[in-house]
Amino acid sequence: MLILRIRQAETAAADGRLDEAFELARFDDVRSHRRGQRLIGTLVRQFVERARNHCESEHFEQALADADKAARLGGPQFEIEQLRTEALDAVNAKRRSEGQRRETLDAARRHIDRGRLSQGERLLESLSEPGSRGRMLERAAADGRADRDRQRAQVRSAVEAGDFDRAVTALAGEGRGDDDDPASRQLRDDVVAGTLAHLRGEIEAGRIDRAATLLRRLDGLVPRAPVDRRSAEHVQIVRVIGLCARASDAIGQGRFDEARRALQRVAALMPDARWIEFSIEQARSAAEAREQLEVGPLGAMADGVTSVAGGSSAPVRDAAASPTVSPKRIVSPRGTELPSRMLMQIDGVGSFLILRDPQVTIGPASQSRPPTVPLMIRTDAASAQIERSDDDYFVRAVRDGESLRVNGRAVSNRLLADGDRIGLDAERRCSMKFRVPHAASTTAVVDLSGPRLSNADTRRIILLDRSLVIGPGPASHVRADALDAPWVLTVRDGALYAPGDSSALSPGAPIAVGELTARLTEW
Repeated sequence: MLILRIRQAETAAADGRLDEAFELARFDDVRSHRRGQRLIGTLVRQFVERARNHCESEHFEQALADADKAARLGGPQFEIEQLRTEALDAVNAKRRSEGQRRETLDAARRHIDRGRLSQGERLLESLSEPGSRGRMLERAAADGRADRDRQRAQVRSAVEAGDFDRAVTALAGEGRGDDDDPASRQLRDDVVAGTLAHLRGEIEAGRIDRAATLLRRLDGLVPRAPVDRRSAEHVQIVRVIGLCARASDAIGQGRFDEARRALQRVAALMPDARWIEFSIEQARSAAEAREQLEVGPLGAMADGVTSVAGGSSAPVRDAAASPTVSPKRIVSPRGTELPSRMLMQIDGVGSFLILRDPQVTIGPASQSRPPTVPLMIRTDAASAQIERSDDDYFVRAVRDGESLRVNGRAVSNRLLADGDRIGLDAERRCSMKFRVPHAASTTAVVDLSGPRLSNADTRRIILLDRSLVIGPGPASHVRADALDAPWVLTVRDGALYAPGDSSALSPGAPIAVGELTARLTEW
């Protein structure tokens, strides 16, 4: 049997079937036979020669395998060890190169998915050979540029027509942050400058509500920078609209002197707005009329006069002489239980849809069963269900047969990660970005880049869990660069509490957030 195996191994080696010969000759009894020793010497030389050929062809894994087999047959030899070391070093270098290549392709994909086409293309150009995945990313970048060119044409058309509302809406979909593209920066700067001039005209004409709505949309286009680094015109418009909102709130609560003072500051900033002087005079007259009422016969009702209806005797207005209650400490007479859906509006910042339920649906508004968040999109678009489970978020298609797209890939159920883009249609017209801005909070946000809500002017949906961060920087759920430090609202026992406050916030009541004023209303 031994001689037969040796003959079979010799025949395989002669025919070039080295791997088969190795399997026959690797046993110890072959080494102990004189004819077997000659066979092993021949096989070692053949494996070494084939390993060198593999190295020259840059097939280093095969070269390493042949060197290992030569070492197992012939034992440790300098030539074999040298060849094996050379092949192993080449294999490790190739693996490092492939790892760097994968990292470059991953980074390019992230840039392209986020609209930073210039950065993604530069990374692809740095590769000596893009490969199939690189070519696919190059096509995606080219498609993105074509879409962007079409959107830019729409923006320019809107600017030329003086329709800045349409221009801002179109520009919001034009780019998601390709600040390395000079054309993107110039187009954005032109739209911002034109919109600010249009906003000034709207304020001077007294159309404050339209100006406030357009300003909220504009804020998404301005570079994310502190207020003192934005243009002076932008800061002034934000301040004017904030003062007008403060005056409106004061008038609604009968604080006419406070409204007059706010309007006087507006008049100093907008001297060409003729309606302001008239409003100041009206606020002054209202304050004087209220003062006359308070010192008249009806004013005595606030000084402890009691009601005896039904045989009871109780002060009609116990709190008339108490100091003004801080807006943060007003408690709703209906209790402090928060609604499941709320709209938060912050002067000079924008409006935000807040959802408390752990499971929400987002889809076309025209469906027979309306979703939690109805969007003005085509009826054949998919509906997405986002569910919070412990600290994780999952997205899935609502109806069988529907396919969502997460980061460009069709999925039916997916664990979401910070930065994922969710598409409701194959054309990428209805897309959203999922984010978990603050590492210490499980509250997430969904930013709408294409679709719009059917009954609210907001671009950010907040999936509220246990806390809500309002403050400067991208780590805030509500970004307010005018604040010096984050301002954290917490949810306890179904109610919302401000920092350092023991009383729950009341839906509908104004909330003082630093120098800003916020308001929560049921949606």
